Amino acid sequence: MECAGACHFPADRDYAWFGELVAERAVRKYTRGVARLEWVKDAGVRNEGLDTRVYATAALHGLFAAGWRLTDLAARLKEAPMLSASTAEAAPQPAPAVIRSKFLS
Repeated sequence: MECAGACHFPADRDYAWFGELVAERAVRKYTRGVARLEWVKDAGVRNEGLDTRVYATAALHGLFAAGWRLTDLAARLKEAPMLSASTAEAAPQPAPAVIRSKFLS
């Protein structure tokens, strides 16, 4: 079922990888009487899965800030014709242009 805000994960992820996603916890700390939220990594736990997820989310928000509309892009990709592997291989590549200098002649 597709819904907005859903997180999709590859089927080959193991239990340890999901453990990396929850390797940090929010802790409320006070500085001069002002509460702030700080994420603290649990000791001895890897968090690379969480880090890559955060980087991907930041990249997605960067695309939004640049004006990308991902729903429009997805609709255009659905409408685009799919090329088969044989069609892509059969297309001849144009020869690169050779620019000859008269200086060396």
